[in-house]
Amino acid sequence: MVLLAACASTHSPSAAASPQASDRAGTVPASGDIPDNVVWLTYTGSGFSIRYPEGWVRSTTASMATFSDKDSHISVAINGGPAPTKQSVTSEIAAIAGASVTAPAQMASLPVGSAIFVTYTVDGNIDPVTGKRPRLTVERFEIAASGRLAVLELAAQVGVDNVDAYLAIAKSFTWVR
Repeated sequence: MVLLAACASTHSPSAAASPQASDRAGTVPASGDIPDNVVWLTYTGSGFSIRYPEGWVRSTTASMATFSDKDSHISVAINGGPAPTKQSVTSEIAAIAGASVTAPAQMASLPVGSAIFVTYTVDGNIDPVTGKRPRLTVERFEIAASGRLAVLELAAQVGVDNVDAYLAIAKSFTWVR
């Protein structure tokens, strides 16, 4: 079983070793970068609880919550169903138009329990100003418990380094009644 440090392997070693833009005096974080000094809020509802960055827009339904800021987003969807397998998660990604797996499905250990973890890239929504679609890196966790399945997706533009923040978010996920 892989610990969540696997998330770091999806980024180049040079990016992981360099200081974040928010750490350098007088600079602004890269677009989509969650700064190290972010204030965390907690969302509880739809059968789960999770932390997300202050200032992100929240939208919810009975079975889903999405938190977004520019081209970055966090989404959690809760459904019924069997526990995922590496093969089932790989098949789900293959069915997404334009998706390309960059780190194959593997087991991950979260405080809430085991999960299937995969990283892929996909085109984001069309920017209303430029008309372009940014390429996004998505870190996806599928977590099962008691007949429920949570699909947690953490997305940002390719090249944005949110490894530490995304680890904190994934580790904050808990089931609630």
